[in-house]
Amino acid sequence: MEKNIMDCQRELYREITAYLQHINFARNCCVAYKSLYDNIQKNEQILNNAVGFFTITRFALSKCLLIELSKLFHGSSPQRTVRKLIGKVRANQNAFIVGDIGAICEECERKLEEFDSIITRLAMRRNKDLAHNDPIFFFGDRNPADENYI
Repeated sequence: MEKNIMDCQRELYREITAYLQHINFARNCCVAYKSLYDNIQKNEQILNNAVGFFTITRFALSKCLLIELSKLFHGSSPQRTVRKLIGKVRANQNAFIVGDIGAICEECERKLEEFDSIITRLAMRRNKDLAHNDPIFFFGDRNPADENYI
């Protein structure tokens, strides 16, 4: 029995570590985007010297962030999502030796519910604007170079 708990702890540790790496990557994209935006606002001459570079970089960072967040928060059955991680943690509460894991899971689930409309929009953006080239979206009225596209 002890072996099973240790195996469960190792598996949960590995999975939680992977989630944290994805969250950290998304955070880094956001920080880089904000830094780029703030610096362009402070010194417009920087932007004028390399408009194409900054435009592509800005859109690449925002798309990367949206894709990473949609991977974390929206997925179908076999995919890993934060919601599924919470369920797995709840199902394996005995693997944790400190803290009220049930209460932590409930708080996380409440937060996810608060952000449900944002998660839904995130999935819609991923499907319609970022991931698919369906004719209805490809020939749509959105210009990928438009400032408010994402």
